[in-house]
Amino acid sequence: MATIAREQRVPALVNTEDATALLRNGDEITLDATQNVVYRGRIAELDRFERAEPDMFEESYEYRLLRRLLKHIVPLNLVDPHADDFRPQACRTYHDITRYIHEKAVETLVALSQRNDALHHAPARRLVDGPPLGLTVIDAGGGASCDPRATTLGMDEITSVPLLAFLQGMTLSGMWDTSPVAVDIGSFMSSFTRTFTTSQAGPDKVGRNLAVALRDYMNVNMRLGYHYNTIDAYVSDQVNDNYIYFRFLGGVTELVRRSRRARFVAEVLDRFDFRIEVHGDLVVGRIKKLSAARMLVRMHMLGGLVGYARQLDARMSSDEQIAAHAQAFMEAIKSILPADARNTGENNDNPEHSGA
Repeated sequence: MATIAREQRVPALVNTEDATALLRNGDEITLDATQNVVYRGRIAELDRFERAEPDMFEESYEYRLLRRLLKHIVPLNLVDPHADDFRPQACRTYHDITRYIHEKAVETLVALSQRNDALHHAPARRLVDGPPLGLTVIDAGGGASCDPRATTLGMDEITSVPLLAFLQGMTLSGMWDTSPVAVDIGSFMSSFTRTFTTSQAGPDKVGRNLAVALRDYMNVNMRLGYHYNTIDAYVSDQVNDNYIYFRFLGGVTELVRRSRRARFVAEVLDRFDFRIEVHGDLVVGRIKKLSAARMLVRMHMLGGLVGYARQLDARMSSDEQIAAHAQAFMEAIKSILPADARNTGENNDNPEHSGA
């Protein structure tokens, strides 16, 4: 924040302790961020001093050099991994290179998980209990406590903090519904155009439900029915390192129903302080820099959300149902959240509602 404030030339003070008790909204003040003093009222002399200050860092050589360098570092051009131009030759920035490497690394892990002889130190193990995900887990270090020779593992052998919280959220919340869902004729016909042929249904085409786990980290890529989930999370005692990335896409029904479900997912994420992007049936949510306890609340919630939303596109026949399902989900998920987090998103005075 200090860097952004400095770049925008906005005076800023942090860690002021009792400032919110001494000042009220609407009070006129003068902030001297050079001497770290807040004055009541307007001090015209300091205004003139600020305007006359000669040292403009934007004019410095270092600043102008960094601005030029950032053009080759920050912009992201390789947005869609399924696009024809998602290839090394299209990388124009370091961000593009990082993005390309990440996508290809995940693809390689999926391919390796098909080979029994490929992962001597981190074999792919099938999860045999918990939610019926058909999930394959690769322990990349501290993610599981099972026998190194084992080909399967149970929930009680998962030691990855975020992965265990995610699976517990799906299991303990009771959100995984196995009852059949009624489908109208429009959704039924739409499903024909979205069904995989035998040649397309292999793991190399649609991906395997795969989790890569470390003690404090997980990356989960899943296809549940006809929608895709990606959850990338790091949860530790180092608050500044903590983050969750959540991506939800697709479905078997027509676009209008898939979009309703996407808006439902976005509304739930918003109540838990995620930053959200929605494009049709695609939802991307991000949150970072919360304590481990508050991150785990959100990992439990995401487990329940993935289970709850699994067939929801077929259930939602009108836009009015979006808010109703969001409220129903919030009521249902309360059973597994800590008592002090159960009003998340409903009361801005609650400590759990902090913003990203």
